[in-house]
Amino acid sequence: MSGVVVTRWIAASPPTVFTFFTDVEGWTAWQGVGGKVDARAGGTLRVIMPDAAAASGYFIEVVPPRRVVSPGDGYDL
Repeated sequence: MSGVVVTRWIAASPPTVFTFFTDVEGWTAWQGVGGKVDARAGGTLRVIMPDAAAASGYFIEVVPPRRVVSPGDGYDL
């Protein structure tokens, strides 16, 4: 199995970045215009982008305020 790992350094604290992935208000402040987020293992998300495109998925693991895991993606903050 192969994959790509992308690392980004963001000038914000882990709790601040965590809200961008787990809170609809955080998401919309970052890059969306709306949606629903149920940030818990097994919870779902659906977010709306400014161009009306939507993304949806679910959470495998949520460890406040440092880790968010969804299928194919793991975010260590």
